Amino acid sequence: MQQTGAGAGGSMRVTLRGESSLDLSNNGALFVIDGVPMFNTSSGMGESAYAIDYGNGTGDINPDDIDNITVLKGPAATALYGSEAANGAIVITTKSGDKEDGNVSVTFSSDFVAEVVNTSPDLQYVYGQGGTKGHDTFHYGEPVDGNEVTTTDATSWGPKMDGTPYYQFYDEKRGIGLDQNGLRVKTPFVSYGNWFKDYFKTGWTTTNSLSLSAKLNRNNSMRLSISDTRSESITPNSPAMRQSIKLNSHNKVNNWLSMNTSITYYRRDCDNLPQMGYGQASVMYSLWCMAPNINMDWARDYWIDPGVQQNANLTGAKNNPYFVAYECLNTLDRDRIFGNTSLDLHLYKGLDLMLRGGIDFSRDHRTMRQPKSSYSQRYGMYREGNVSSLQLSTDFLLKYDRKLGAGFDMKLNFGGSIINRMFRETTQTAEQLKQPGVYSLANSVERVKPNNYDYERQTNSLYGLIQISWRDAVFLDITGRNDWSSTLPVNNNSYFYPSVSASVLLNELIDFGAARNVVNLVKLRGSFAQVGHDTQPYRTTDYLSSSDFAGNYQIPGTMNNANLRPEIVSSWEVGLDLRMFRNRLGVDLAYYNNTSKDLIVNMPVSSASGVTKRFANAGTIRNYGWELQINGTLIKTRDVQWKAYVNWSKNRNEVVDLGEGVDSWIVASYSSHAYMTAYKGGSLSAMYGLGYKRAPEGAYIVEKDGSITNVSGQIIVDENGYPQYSDELQYIGECTPDWKGGFGTSVKWKGLTVSVAFDGQHGGNVYSYTNAVLGTRGKGSFTLAGRYDGLVLDGVNQLPDGNFIRNTHKTADIVEYYGLAYAFQNCEQNFVSTEFLKLREIRIAYEFPRQLLARSKFIKGLSLSVYGRNLYCWSKFPGWDPEGAFMRGASVVPGFEMLQMPGTATFGGNVRITF
Repeated sequence: MQQTGAGAGGSMRVTLRGESSLDLSNNGALFVIDGVPMFNTSSGMGESAYAIDYGNGTGDINPDDIDNITVLKGPAATALYGSEAANGAIVITTKSGDKEDGNVSVTFSSDFVAEVVNTSPDLQYVYGQGGTKGHDTFHYGEPVDGNEVTTTDATSWGPKMDGTPYYQFYDEKRGIGLDQNGLRVKTPFVSYGNWFKDYFKTGWTTTNSLSLSAKLNRNNSMRLSISDTRSESITPNSPAMRQSIKLNSHNKVNNWLSMNTSITYYRRDCDNLPQMGYGQASVMYSLWCMAPNINMDWARDYWIDPGVQQNANLTGAKNNPYFVAYECLNTLDRDRIFGNTSLDLHLYKGLDLMLRGGIDFSRDHRTMRQPKSSYSQRYGMYREGNVSSLQLSTDFLLKYDRKLGAGFDMKLNFGGSIINRMFRETTQTAEQLKQPGVYSLANSVERVKPNNYDYERQTNSLYGLIQISWRDAVFLDITGRNDWSSTLPVNNNSYFYPSVSASVLLNELIDFGAARNVVNLVKLRGSFAQVGHDTQPYRTTDYLSSSDFAGNYQIPGTMNNANLRPEIVSSWEVGLDLRMFRNRLGVDLAYYNNTSKDLIVNMPVSSASGVTKRFANAGTIRNYGWELQINGTLIKTRDVQWKAYVNWSKNRNEVVDLGEGVDSWIVASYSSHAYMTAYKGGSLSAMYGLGYKRAPEGAYIVEKDGSITNVSGQIIVDENGYPQYSDELQYIGECTPDWKGGFGTSVKWKGLTVSVAFDGQHGGNVYSYTNAVLGTRGKGSFTLAGRYDGLVLDGVNQLPDGNFIRNTHKTADIVEYYGLAYAFQNCEQNFVSTEFLKLREIRIAYEFPRQLLARSKFIKGLSLSVYGRNLYCWSKFPGWDPEGAFMRGASVVPGFEMLQMPGTATFGGNVRITF
């Protein structure tokens, strides 16, 4: 699971068992709510490399409404949910009133969470602002004594912060940097510490939920819940609120007809969502332009001329971070309604029919504004956007259950579905504003620039399922499904995919000593499944697109393909489920192998054809790996239970084939700095880019004593003491981890429960802009080395005759050295480890005894809990959070980190009372 770092409501990417498609936006798991697939759309409004995260559908679910979650891994999930579940499914069942005892139950829950920055890059606090090395002077603003030049800069290569007095920041209105006569005075040049932690504040979230559940009689039940959430993130000026209302009802009309309804209304309002990534309107971009010699209070009053000119002198002419937080606003108003109604008909003994209709409708109104004097929008900018999506689904399921005799049981299912999806996004932009501070399309200097995008797609499906069991010990499931997709050509829009799975409970057939309760369950399982996967709309026919000139059209740069075929994913899996010692020890082990072929990719073609790319079927990808879960109850008495668990998974990804005439695919990239590229025999997460030029294999040097030393692979250093770059892209490393795992324990004594959870990953890397900024701008503690004396790098010098000698050259300019070594284009230096171990959660909960509560006559249940999440992280990652992901446009992209937001720890408490 990967999140963008945008806080509560941010986009989330869940992948199960690796990347199966070259299109990373196609590899997420399907979310299913009460049996109906969710339209889990996400759409960013902003530059492609630094989008605003408005969240996807997964953030619109109220956690208090969730009853249970089931994870279906791989294409085995597709029999019920179709090709959308080709990468697995997260099946969520919401709470209902069926579990009540016949009385009305009212539950009130209140939760408060505080959020604090708990990580930080290793910053240096020795040298202050300045753009050139080791310079023993600093000056801010206009000359005072006649010959000073301002040295404020986005970098930290200035003088030592040792208390030497300099002319620094001054503000006549607030009397900062001035004497009693209003004249500028020199003040001590000192460090004010971590300016990030001074800028970010303690965030908070409070959630209050009220639910009413009732089993009105044995045939009718209902549950109504209302939730209200108010929050402020760690970023200044970021209030938000969310409300939801949910109704679940079950009504048995008579002996042959039942009706179930689940409906949710969700409302979200955000006054300011932060822009993500390396963009001029990003808070992190501005903060990385500051330095420890800046008191953050100086930056709070950011206007020189209100509405017209900001004071950006502290940040080297880049946007003031408080200006970004309070003036560069990105708002969101969202209304969403989703749910379904189903009818269950009992037609005959063992024969039942389910009919269901579902809806998922969402409407966003978004605005984006940037005032005059913004670094990227000098004349101001205002944008309005409306995004709407609608999913209408209908499905039926005919079920037949019959006992055949001789220990055999049979279940037959036949079903079908129609899912229609519509999406529309319209934006209008005023690229320059007439009047400052007036954010309206009518305030545009020139004509408003419109942009529209919409699509409609439909998938029709029929499927069948046969389940046969013998003596509740041997089970066989066979499924077949056919989909018809509107996004594929007519001649290829129908595709069939089968699956078969079998399991055997050996303990039901062989006595493993059941009387001694040593072995309670031995289950062997195996399965094979195949699934087809369609593509995005409008890739089968070529269309003209509108240009920026009214009434004119242009040819798109990508050619569509009228002969596209569905992607096919084939998988098989074997597993063992073992329970022992009165079910106090459980082991679940699985091995899987998934192969995806006929991948739909955007293939590069010769520009002589008039286009640069073309959609085509090409390539084969394989994912295989192991999954292990161990659960144990170490102590179990009447009052005490001590449980522990361990989970571990390892996935390997292999590009088996790329297609005829194709050497490589660029899966994801950032500028010309780093490329996640697929080569045959490699993986989808292999990173390529420029790196250091190194001595070739077999290179050697002759030492002074005549001995020979092999220097193969050592960095080649030039006569100025600077490392040299390779001329061509090279393999840098893998982004995905070698394995992931977690472990935890819980102890329960009567009503008191204490639990601790850890998780982490071994291996894994990311291309990091934060690491580049730490080096090139002199912010990182590692840049203290060589500030005045230079460095002699470990490496070799290449002589004109091609031979090598050990490097003896000192760096000519330390600023230039760090600028070269940590430059954005040096992918090797900025490809950093994301290996980590996190103390994920500590929770203490107490549930009051029912006997005690019974004395009150009206309180049925009362529980209190306190907890902390993401409390500590052990990692060598140089940025804020090794789990953070990068959002480009509307997609969460792994393998890249672009000035991510800080990692946070949360501390919270909850009280829940039931009447």
